[in-house]
Amino acid sequence: LKDRPALREGVRDADCVLACTDTQRSRAVINEETVAFRTPTIYAGAFERAYGGNVVRYDPLASGEQPCHACIHGPPEQMEDTPRNPDGSFDYSAAEDAESSEFAAEPGLSADVGFIALLQTRYALATLARNTDRDATDIPYDIIRWGNRARNEFDAPFQRDWIGIERDEECPV
Repeated sequence: LKDRPALREGVRDADCVLACTDTQRSRAVINEETVAFRTPTIYAGAFERAYGGNVVRYDPLASGEQPCHACIHGPPEQMEDTPRNPDGSFDYSAAEDAESSEFAAEPGLSADVGFIALLQTRYALATLARNTDRDATDIPYDIIRWGNRARNEFDAPFQRDWIGIERDEECPV
């Protein structure tokens, strides 16, 4: 976020962007740049303690009107009041509950995070190979949500949901 011109330069020349950031604001900035240059982008993120995650593809080169990150998730929440470090990152130690026993790191197993990364990689390969003579089966949905255990929206371990979203005609991006 701090060096937006460098991000813009990288997006301009990219065949595909893999977005693996941790905040909606950072994803929103990436989205604005990739939409401006019509650069395919694959977003990936893990849910709390990596009990699951999702992969979202923005592919303006596919047929039809594709939804961007803002079409799917809406505009990012304003974060002016969020404590920051000098480099602009979140200062988690300044969070209201940092001194309480409720505040704790939320590690996820690398195998679970790695699985989400593999799904993102597969989406990227399918996107890059589209319209080429390479043998790559495309993925028909732009969003996959995967859970490694029964929790919240997942009824069983290793459940996945394919999700199709239409482009938001009123999307600000």
